[in-house]
Order: sequence, then structure tokens, then C-alpha cells
Amino acid sequence: MGRTMLAIRENELATACLGIKVARTRVFAFALGAFFASIAGRAVGACGDADQP
Repeated sequence: MGRTMLAIRENELATACLGIKVARTRVFAFALGAFFASIAGRAVGACGDADQP
């Protein structure tokens, strides 16, 4: 998956011509980032500092 993301970063058209599904990989990368952001948010919220100004 990492090489696929690197290939998309370098040249999206060439990656698509190789048969790699660019849209699916972009959605997966977005979902993965959202997952880790939610885990980080829960960790901060669990500390009790998130509800104080």
C-alpha cells in the first residue's frame, strides 16, 4: 500500500495506467487518517483536558 501511495503522489496518470485504482487508494488513505485522528482525539478526551477552556 505504501508504494501505491508513493506512485500516486509522483504521477497519478501513470499509476492509473498501471492498473492501480487511484480513487480507492485515495479514499483508503483518507479513512486511515481519519481513524488515527479519532484515536488521538479520544486519547486527549480521556485525559480530561478537552472539556476545559
